[in-house]
Amino acid sequence: MNTLKKYILIGGAIMLAACSKEIAVENPDDAVTFSASPSSTKTAYSDEGAKVSVSWVEGDCIGIWSGSGTSTLKSNSQYRAVSSGASSGFEFVSRSERIRWEEERQSFYAIYPYDAEAGSDPRMASLEIPSLQRQTSADDISNLRNQDIMWACAPDLTRGENDEVKLDFHHALTILDLELSTDKRMIVDRIVFECISSETAPLSFENGSIDLSTGTITAGSKTSASITLECGFAVSWPATTHFYIAFNPSLASETMRISAVVGGQKKTLAERTLPASGAGAGKVLNVKVDYEVPESDAIQIKDLSEVSTANTYLVTSPGEYYRFKANVKGNGQIPQALQSVVEGTDITPGSVLVLWYNCLQTSNKWVDLCPIVMGSLVLQNGYVYFDTPSEFINGNVVIAAFAEEGLDYDSISVDAKGNIDNATLLWSWNIWAVEGLDLEAEALNLEYTAANGQKTPFTVMNRNLGAIFSGDQLPASDTKGYYAAAALGNLYQWGRKDPIPHIADYENYWPIGNVNKLLTTPTYTPIVALQKTPSTSETLDRQMFVQKGGKIATEGNPAVDECLFSFDKNTVSFSQAINEAAKYPYKYFKCAGSHTYDKHWFPNNPATDPWKYLWGDCDTDDGTALEKTLFDPCPPGWKLWQEETINAFVQKGAESASIAPGGHGLMVAGSYFGYNAGGRNEDMSESYSEPVVICGYACPIGLISGTGADRYNHQILRYTLWKSPTSSANSSISVTVSNPNGGDAKKAGSYSVRCIKE
Repeated sequence: MNTLKKYILIGGAIMLAACSKEIAVENPDDAVTFSASPSSTKTAYSDEGAKVSVSWVEGDCIGIWSGSGTSTLKSNSQYRAVSSGASSGFEFVSRSERIRWEEERQSFYAIYPYDAEAGSDPRMASLEIPSLQRQTSADDISNLRNQDIMWACAPDLTRGENDEVKLDFHHALTILDLELSTDKRMIVDRIVFECISSETAPLSFENGSIDLSTGTITAGSKTSASITLECGFAVSWPATTHFYIAFNPSLASETMRISAVVGGQKKTLAERTLPASGAGAGKVLNVKVDYEVPESDAIQIKDLSEVSTANTYLVTSPGEYYRFKANVKGNGQIPQALQSVVEGTDITPGSVLVLWYNCLQTSNKWVDLCPIVMGSLVLQNGYVYFDTPSEFINGNVVIAAFAEEGLDYDSISVDAKGNIDNATLLWSWNIWAVEGLDLEAEALNLEYTAANGQKTPFTVMNRNLGAIFSGDQLPASDTKGYYAAAALGNLYQWGRKDPIPHIADYENYWPIGNVNKLLTTPTYTPIVALQKTPSTSETLDRQMFVQKGGKIATEGNPAVDECLFSFDKNTVSFSQAINEAAKYPYKYFKCAGSHTYDKHWFPNNPATDPWKYLWGDCDTDDGTALEKTLFDPCPPGWKLWQEETINAFVQKGAESASIAPGGHGLMVAGSYFGYNAGGRNEDMSESYSEPVVICGYACPIGLISGTGADRYNHQILRYTLWKSPTSSANSSISVTVSNPNGGDAKKAGSYSVRCIKE
């Protein structure tokens, strides 16, 4: 999440620019101790009375001068905030440049943000108001970090009576807040704010100054009567979009024009006359405009659900605008066998939020980036709308729809078990973001030949669902497995539509006990109540899952109980379980009650419950294509692979399988299968002492054969296709095909899956 959102001009808090953190320095006896508070909330000049309030963020840097009488004792010494909040103490950055008590009575002056070129005279500190400003997205106001100048003065203080000098900061400039609403989406190239009553009005200038004792501004050379805000992003229809410009507060009674440049054409939005008393330092000029977008200027929005709805949607382009239907579950297809246990397919969402996201990691210095612009996410007329950022971010994003209106990331609450308790989650969708990916162009063509000679062709994805890379794209330098983890893709519990949020190791890059390759990477959530921060040396904020108490390799399974949704098989029905799974897509489900049942995420009676149909038809090896259901996690036009698909890989490439480049998996029939250590077991962990390639749930119908007991306890779901007999992924090994019908059912485990063309 972009932390600059903390800078909110109306009813919020201003995010101040931060400098790099250093080791804290204790003040010696002769040093002055400083604390500072931004000035109190102020009524702004506005059509409806906008307000500004500010707060410090740890690491914010200011410049401080000290003087006695008309003499300057110390000039522009850099200090930084030691904490975040409405007020903060400040420490010097350089011991040699610290402010000291040198006279019995001294005055102190300060400016934010710190500018090394501010000069030696606090009554003429350098000041510039740029005529060219920039805003990168509708929810980004980082342009104001360095342009919202603040000043403070603590005059004529007596040493001994003022153990701590308190600096009360005031805003020096005026902020234009253009609040633009439109009837369609359009891209705004730039906003032009100009004085049309005077060509010489100093709306912006260079080489100016500010008197830090009074806040008086003196315009410098190269004045300009206009300011241009570079944008290049789309308005946040149907929500309003705010554009922010900092300008000279001394202008009075001037007539101002606000224009938008759209498609190279300048279009007037509004005109306003400034008050006779002046625009006013520290004020916000809030101008609301409702603009009707001509059809020629409206942007094209790509409808991801145009062909069909699904539980996963693929996005591939930066700076693109997308939507999908949000009033239907999955593809809306309920198998006849599930009609009595699945709630209806129609939903009526009131709010949508990003539930969690992940992105490519290239080291254990984890990066927190969301593949979509979260501020662009809106729900309108039964559709979810969102944008991708101008610089593409590869990864996955789960978007959740809630029944209630008006929800935001701060308003959600959870109970003691981490379950959302004040909102009803209706459905969720995974946005799979891979720049430039053409699934059909990169797909594999395979053919399976049954024992009776019948041939079944398949068009198969060249990567696992949710994978950022295919195996042949992994760099040879990826010795730690970060890119390999991104090539593994998402993990799914059998029969569930939602990927399991990844759990990362926080102390190093080893994910689980005895495993010699990275498995998954961090999952972030912007929902405050769901955020977990581990107390380890490699702290990660806003995690969906956390590992408590250190590495699994030395302390057993991780403590992730808050991530598990566990219930008694004797009191919860199959219908309740599968509908709760849709309600809590961020939970790893587990059915407790016996050694057998804790390896399943739902209770069932093998003879009567229709669990076999969650991912489609239950017949095996009959040449009949599986029907895609509303729980199928594949994108439009694709469905889950089946037993015959896996057997096609065996027939074509098992004997010639080889170690993949980098040694993180195998290449089989021209396709990459990563070492995934058996996925995750029912406790969110797994321990393997040898590199294993598990094809996940090879057939959604579960390899069903034999008696009812066999259907439940054996020959179900887990399908080990290739297994290395050695413990080193990088050694020369022989690749063998294991018994495809071996292994426990373990429907509570989670594995990677692939999709085939419908």
